[in-house]
Amino acid sequence: MAYQNLNLKKQGQVALLTLARPRRSNRIDALMAYEIREACASIDQDATIRTVVLMGKGKNFCAGSVLEQHTTRARRNDLANLFAQHRTADAIANISKPTIAVLQGNTLGQGLELALACDLRIAEHGASMGLPQVTQGAMPWDGGTQRLTRLVGRTRSLELLLTGQIIESQKALELGLVNEIVNDGSGLSTALHLAKTIAQKAPIATQYVKEAIIQGAESTILQGLRLEADLNFLLHTTSDRKKGITSFSKRTIPKFTGA
Repeated sequence: MAYQNLNLKKQGQVALLTLARPRRSNRIDALMAYEIREACASIDQDATIRTVVLMGKGKNFCAGSVLEQHTTRARRNDLANLFAQHRTADAIANISKPTIAVLQGNTLGQGLELALACDLRIAEHGASMGLPQVTQGAMPWDGGTQRLTRLVGRTRSLELLLTGQIIESQKALELGLVNEIVNDGSGLSTALHLAKTIAQKAPIATQYVKEAIIQGAESTILQGLRLEADLNFLLHTTSDRKKGITSFSKRTIPKFTGA
């Protein structure tokens, strides 16, 4: 599928998904949102892809949504449909493979909600991020209240959301909002190195680890432990697990196939 507002390409086993509206600071409109959902479904169905890197073209990752730039007077039903057309974070979150976001410039509003849906986040020095919707009389609507709280905790999440504060990359690192800060211009190379490192591991195992952590965080400890045990049992029936055991005993590097 050809995209108008996205670039999707593969580097080996890594999918590189780029938001491509740089003149609009990669703000998400209905077409881009649709294309993101389609691209995510395509990525998840492609067995040759093991990890995903999400980034923005130009100076900014994503400065938000076009919906955050104006007030609509649409009727309630129309408004619900309008927001549904623009939602994208769930599509990213539902990718079964590990996802990494590269944050540069501004990552604001729905842009940060999109980044929060990724598993890991790498920020460049000078990057700014926040959910400032409250300053416009609105609130996050693409998962921001839920994913931010699960990531940094209730108190910090409330502080950021109630004030609409925009923070720099160093503060984001201290809060646990990002995993790493790198020099300007090196975010993509760092993310690709990390993505390729993960891609070399057994793909079924990495997907099960992701599932166990994400699903377990929303379950009781006993439910999470049962899920972990079930997934671990399933792993022991795979060819990759047998290759891992053989390679360990022979001190060789395994070549996992995802079977």
